[in-house]
Amino acid sequence: MFTSLIRTHGVAGRTLTAGTLQRIHATLRAAFNAAVRRGLIDRNPARYVELPAGRRPHAMVWTPPRVAQWKATGERPRVGVWTVEHTAAFLGEIREHPHYVLFHLVALLGLRRGEVVGLGGVGQAEE
Repeated sequence: MFTSLIRTHGVAGRTLTAGTLQRIHATLRAAFNAAVRRGLIDRNPARYVELPAGRRPHAMVWTPPRVAQWKATGERPRVGVWTVEHTAAFLGEIREHPHYVLFHLVALLGLRRGEVVGLGGVGQAEE
């Protein structure tokens, strides 16, 4: 199955990253583990799958030359890190935005995406 996903470029013709393949594998492994616990199968076939290890992208600071290159070519790093000046300018521009406090919290604490999503229900009344 993984070979087929890699060869056919996954969904919508886009190349699947190693991280996406790892997440698919983790989901299958969890489902098969549940099937083993329930006695539906004897062993987990996903346990023996070996996938290529993914490389984490290298974070790059938005230096003036990098900003100039981006403006000239549209090319940007996969993980771009703002400077203090960039962060301050962003927060200054969105001061009236309804989610300003959330953006400010993310900037100050360096929250990850999943942590921010987890805050989504905070302060909302239950229906």
